[in-house]
Amino acid sequence: MGTTAMEQRAQQLCQRLADGVTESNLCSLTDAIYDTAWLAMVSKADGGEVRWLFPESFKFILDQQLPGGGWASYATKAYGILNTLAALLALVKHQNGDQPNESLQAAIRNAVAYLDAVLQTLDLDGNLSVGFEILVPAMLEMLESQGGVHFALPARGRLLELEATRMEAFRPDLLYYNTVSTLSHSLEALVGRSISTASAIARFSEA
Repeated sequence: MGTTAMEQRAQQLCQRLADGVTESNLCSLTDAIYDTAWLAMVSKADGGEVRWLFPESFKFILDQQLPGGGWASYATKAYGILNTLAALLALVKHQNGDQPNESLQAAIRNAVAYLDAVLQTLDLDGNLSVGFEILVPAMLEMLESQGGVHFALPARGRLLELEATRMEAFRPDLLYYNTVSTLSHSLEALVGRSISTASAIARFSEA
């Protein structure tokens, strides 16, 4: 089956799903930087090489980087931090999986410089987005382990305390109950991590 035929069938399936719900229940996703960055990180091994499954998403991320080095903030500064951390992580992963590229390295340097500045004045008492206190520590850890990128974050200790408080009440089986948890919107923060955050707090408290 050709790509065009597959796309047509996908469109037909989406239309059938849309027709099966009322207008009040129908919604769609925008091309948000954060979600697109995570999509850009999806890859598979192909003959010993990394094959990126959504290269258009990565191109979109590159094209949307602002002159100041970060990505769009939308409603609050917190969104800009999340968007930039996720976008930077996508850049780092592509740098690790592809041939060295000066333009990519420049984009990474600009993103790091932007985050270095905004994280110095991070206000954890302000208007934070859903999952901020678990997503930011997770992405900081990923950037350190996968890209050697370390940020001197004055509020790191407080941030990890908030993360620990949030994670203490989390059990994996909660995801299978009918009760909706905001953690279901932040599952990427659990990738490769232990449910317990005690070791993470000890590790970062020494930074």
